[in-house]
Amino acid sequence: MGKTNEGAFGLARRIGDQHLASIRQLVDGNHVRADEIQESYFRHCDCAITIDVTWRFVARYSEQTIAGDASVSGAHYGNSRNNFLAEFNLRKHQASHNLELRQSFQENVLSSNLSLSWSHEEKLAWDFGQHSYCHTCGNCSGHGDINCWSCHGSGKKTCYHCHGNGWTWQTRTRTSGSGQVIYDQYQQDCNVCFRACKLNCNQCGATGKQRCNSCSGHGFFTDIIHTKAVAIPSINYRVNASFLAQELADYMSEMGNNYAAQYFDFSLHQNYNNNHGSWVAQYVCPTTLVEQNFSLRQKKYLAAAVGSRVVPFVRPHLFDEIFKEELHDLHAIYGKSKEAGINKDQALHFFKTYCGQPVLDRALQSVAKLSASDRKTPGGSVLNACKGYISQSAASDLGKCMADLLDRVSPAYSKWSWILIMLLPLVYVTLSIENAAEFSRGGFWEGTATILGNFIVGMILLLFVSPFAWLFSAIHSAYERQSVPAPYRQRPRNWEPFSKVVGLYLLATIFLVPYGLGARYDFTPRWEGKIKSDIERQVGKQVYNLIESSPWLKSQIPNYWWVALATSRPSLSNTPPTSDSGECKKAWQTFSQLPAGEKKEKARKFFEIEYGILNFHANCLGSALQRKCDVIKQVETMPTSAARDRLKALLERENFKPPFFDKSMCR
Repeated sequence: MGKTNEGAFGLARRIGDQHLASIRQLVDGNHVRADEIQESYFRHCDCAITIDVTWRFVARYSEQTIAGDASVSGAHYGNSRNNFLAEFNLRKHQASHNLELRQSFQENVLSSNLSLSWSHEEKLAWDFGQHSYCHTCGNCSGHGDINCWSCHGSGKKTCYHCHGNGWTWQTRTRTSGSGQVIYDQYQQDCNVCFRACKLNCNQCGATGKQRCNSCSGHGFFTDIIHTKAVAIPSINYRVNASFLAQELADYMSEMGNNYAAQYFDFSLHQNYNNNHGSWVAQYVCPTTLVEQNFSLRQKKYLAAAVGSRVVPFVRPHLFDEIFKEELHDLHAIYGKSKEAGINKDQALHFFKTYCGQPVLDRALQSVAKLSASDRKTPGGSVLNACKGYISQSAASDLGKCMADLLDRVSPAYSKWSWILIMLLPLVYVTLSIENAAEFSRGGFWEGTATILGNFIVGMILLLFVSPFAWLFSAIHSAYERQSVPAPYRQRPRNWEPFSKVVGLYLLATIFLVPYGLGARYDFTPRWEGKIKSDIERQVGKQVYNLIESSPWLKSQIPNYWWVALATSRPSLSNTPPTSDSGECKKAWQTFSQLPAGEKKEKARKFFEIEYGILNFHANCLGSALQRKCDVIKQVETMPTSAARDRLKALLERENFKPPFFDKSMCR
């Protein structure tokens, strides 16, 4: 007996020493030394872990109905539904209560060393196979065809020409002796049915019948049921120990059977059928449980481990105390608001600090390799690096900080690249939505179609520009990631900001469409497309300067488009050029030099359409007064209200005062 007790104590002491050594190794270098952990109390006891796997047997079945004959050989019950259902009920009963059907499944469990590891999921115990029966189609009553819906089963249809009369009225003219024209009506045999009054039905070919679509012409169906007996496990953990029994049972239940089979030497102890018709397989593992108290920085901690593989199941939150200063700094930053973040200097400070702590260094490298979806919960990487010796809240705070600082020092994408490239297109397309709502005409559906069309065009424009933002983001972020060692470089996520761009576009659309509709009915201030026009004009100037500096590009642009670019007025701009505009005069010179013919005509039409049907020569070379007179004259001759509305905005920008059609200023 003495040797047995000495051997049990030696095993427990070995478990305790290894457990304490693993804790010391984990915390060493993280603001503390390994020798600062000092054991103050140790006790052990024999323990037995029992896992009861209760297998409950039930029937699983699937049904299908097939048109025609699909009878199951050896298990077909003809047209007898009662016999078919009786067989089904028998199989369900046998699946739950027949002990003989379970034997093959039970033998597999008893003979397999891996039965505990796969006892967490449903298993097949017996396959009864399929059985079937046939029943008549209710739609066609078993005939396979139904009366034709067109002729109602007669095979004939009333003649469409004479409507079943056999003749039609005809009109003829004759001239009387006095020269008067007389119209006479007379009956004439129908030249379609030839007095038969009926025509053959072309839907059924004059048979009066059509194939039944329900049963595809078979006249009956075959119902098939496939029945299986499956075993569903339920698991119960029990621990017999002098102390910490419930804590160990809860830990085992949380980790599951796969974990238990991997770290403990369970053996099948017994099996039996209980009173509820289920079968119980009981696994038992005798082992040793160790509890230890130790101190660190004048604080006491309790830890416990079990088994020869030293499985810790009571883990004190050591790192909450060890990283107290780091957590205090994080609370000062993130405690202000939920949306608070860290700046670049703070990120560099935390990065250097965390890299100097082995546990945080491993966690930081793990967070850097997380996918976009896993980055939502970076605290898991900290929890794993600390091997559970940290609270969930502390791990979450540290993980959030690591994700934020990595976005600063090792960015997965370039935020500024997306802003610089997508801001102008985003503003332009959102203003186009407002402009479409403000100037929409017609009824509800026409206005909705106009706004929706502009929204789709805007989305296409954003999709077209986004690859350039992605490219610049990829180049810029890859360059910035080179400043940190490879283990800390995040996975590129250069498409991630695009979802935010789309979200902003949708949000702006939701706000600006009601605003534009309100402006249309003068409930809100009208924008008149001014901001949109300014953007177009500025973009046009930049494009013009770019092409002007490149003779090759200039040679590739059609002349009538070059005239528009020369005025710094891109397509769809509604603001007429001022008379003292140097670009306007240059455009006129370019226009004057065009050879007569198709190109010059296209250029003239371009200016007439895009500049509100204004006289181009008067706009560019005439005096301001003459230009206003020309505008008034052309407004008077506008054929449609839409054209007048379009020029109304132009006149307001030119400081025209109502009434717009007063010619006194032109006399």
